[in-house]
Amino acid sequence: MASGSMIAALYAKLSMDTKGFDKGVKDATKGMQQLEKQTKMSSDQIQKMGLRAGVAGAAILGFMSYASKSTSDLNEALDVTTSIFKESADAIIDFTETSERALGMSQAAALEASASMGGLLKNMGMSSDQTLDWSKKLVQLGADLGSAFNKDSAQAIGAIGAALRGESEPIRAFNVFLSDATVRAKAVEMGLADAA
Repeated sequence: MASGSMIAALYAKLSMDTKGFDKGVKDATKGMQQLEKQTKMSSDQIQKMGLRAGVAGAAILGFMSYASKSTSDLNEALDVTTSIFKESADAIIDFTETSERALGMSQAAALEASASMGGLLKNMGMSSDQTLDWSKKLVQLGADLGSAFNKDSAQAIGAIGAALRGESEPIRAFNVFLSDATVRAKAVEMGLADAA
C-alpha cells in the first residue's frame, strides 16, 4: 500500500488548489497587456518624434542648400568683380559690404550689378578710376530708383545699363525719357560731341 499512498500523495499534489496559480497567470496577462499598451503609446510617440525630426532635418538641409548656393553666388560675383576692377576691386567690395541695408540687395547682387556696370563703363573707354566711381554712383542710383518706383533694384540698375547702351525703353519705367536728339544735344552742350 506504500505505492497507494504514493499515488494518493501525488494525486493530492496534482489536484491542489490552483487559485494562486490562476491569480499569477491573470496578473502576468494583465501586466503583459499594460506593457503592450505602454509600448504602443511609446511607439506612437516615437513615430511623432521621428516625423518632427524628419521635418526639422528637411528644413536644415534646405537652409544648408540655400547657404551653399548663396556662398557660391558670392564667390562668383567676387571673381567677376576682381576681373573687371582689378586693383580697385577692394573698393567695390567695401562699397557692397553694407549693400543689404544701403542698397536693398544682397552683397552678391550688388557685386554683380557693380561688375556689370563697370564692364560697360570700361568698354565705353572710361579710366579705372572713372569706372570705379561711376559704377558705385550708378548702382546707388539704380537702388534709389528701384526704391522710389517700388521696383526691384536689379531691374532699375539694368535699365540704367540699357540706357547707357542706347536702349531707351527699359528706363521709361522710371519716368526717364531719352531720345536720340536729346542725347545728342546734351553731348554737344557738354562738349562731348560736335554740333555738326
